[in-house]
Amino acid sequence: MPKSKEKQNKYQSITEFYDGKSIFITGAAGFLGAVLLEILLRCFPGIQAIYILLRSKKGVSPQERRKETFSKQLFDELKKTNPSALDKVHVVAGDIALPNMGMSEEDLLKVTENVTMVFHCAACISFFKPLRYIFQQNVGGVNNAIELCKKLKHCEIFVDTSTAYSNCNHELIVEERIYGIPYPAERFLEYFE
Repeated sequence: MPKSKEKQNKYQSITEFYDGKSIFITGAAGFLGAVLLEILLRCFPGIQAIYILLRSKKGVSPQERRKETFSKQLFDELKKTNPSALDKVHVVAGDIALPNMGMSEEDLLKVTENVTMVFHCAACISFFKPLRYIFQQNVGGVNNAIELCKKLKHCEIFVDTSTAYSNCNHELIVEERIYGIPYPAERFLEYFE
């Protein structure tokens, strides 16, 4: 019996793990990113801050997009039970397809000094956009997120989400593994530059 109690003390709970963390999320205005944001705010009250990267879209500013995100039904319960949790969310204007994710020097400094975890949820999910644009968003965006993580002073975790259509060219069941590509990734990047 004492051994199991000793084991319990050895590992911290998920809630304790998130205590004091500062998190950076891309794609927080989208479906997956918004769900992640709501769960983090509702379930982990010890989180210090959440920075969400938002770009201007269709004439709507990043700050306005934050308001639109929090007006979703998804956040109704959180606004009733713990409205001050929303104060932990800070907008960082930028674009995943740009170097340093298009952040201002001031925002980049704030992010690199404070962020401990990165969740990269942003992606282009349209089949109708030009392939160059999709590639810049989905491949360039991941590359830019990785480069940002390299600059973070306290990076502990990087989580990248993939699309449901990865490896859709396989007729069999797609397994949870990394599939090889026929050319080095750099060759694809060079083609779209």
